[in-house]
Amino acid sequence: MTNQCATEGDITMKKNLSASNLVTLVLSLVTFLWLLFHLNEIRTDLPGVLRFDLSDYSDILMAMGYLVMLLFHAAAFIFIFKESRFTNRFGGRKVLMLILGIVSLVAIAMEKVMYDEIAHELSVEYPVPSEVFLLYGCLVVNALFCIVIMLAAYRALAQAPAPAAMPRDERMFTIAQVMGIASGIVGIILTLSVIGRRTPSERFWIYIPFYLLFLMPYALAVLYWLVLKRRERATDWYDEKQVRDVLKGSFTALLLSVPGLFILALVRRPLGFYWFPYYLFLILSLFSVSTLYFFKRE
Repeated sequence: MTNQCATEGDITMKKNLSASNLVTLVLSLVTFLWLLFHLNEIRTDLPGVLRFDLSDYSDILMAMGYLVMLLFHAAAFIFIFKESRFTNRFGGRKVLMLILGIVSLVAIAMEKVMYDEIAHELSVEYPVPSEVFLLYGCLVVNALFCIVIMLAAYRALAQAPAPAAMPRDERMFTIAQVMGIASGIVGIILTLSVIGRRTPSERFWIYIPFYLLFLMPYALAVLYWLVLKRRERATDWYDEKQVRDVLKGSFTALLLSVPGLFILALVRRPLGFYWFPYYLFLILSLFSVSTLYFFKRE
């Protein structure tokens, strides 16, 4: 009876993994095709792209394309998490995939900035402002991430390997901390950039989508962890060492956040409300770095 239940569980898990891989493959393909379409639209009708009139079908496709691309990134990160958890080795290839995914998210944020800059400079440098080449570069990064995930998802579907259980999900624990470090650093850089440009606090709401975008990798890692642990008691989520590491990481982050926050006192520009997101992302990065350090040290 036990063997039969285990076999049925393996079959169900394989089906779930295959369905997830298929969704990731479809989203990556659709996103890649949309990127090709969007690159062609920028090349042939840049003023029309910047005008963004929802009565035009191409502008509707542009808006829908970015929504699909965000869904693709979410599916891609979850795909990488699953592949990392159910494979025997966590090599440099998966690390590079995670890094490329984070860079691709940063590229999406930069694209919004480039659209605004190009619209502002179009009358000065018509017909092709120099920022257009930066926009092309950001879209190429998105396309490269699509290709990498597309190939990885196709390979996973074709091979359909038997998942290897990872005891206590230590690998996902590590990945969650790495995602926290990446999200924290990018959020700090964004905040310092906003402070450097003397952006008024009243315009903080403009940057909320960027902060949410940069939090996506960490939020997905935590959500995936919670889904894995949903059938366990909260006291069983971590082993004794992980609990100690989290507590040490929390205390270390609290101590280091004081001098980290004091750094803002050296900035001779109005801080306004921006000290708050700076502090939040500082705490996130310090906590993740400290926890990962204590976890890997022993």
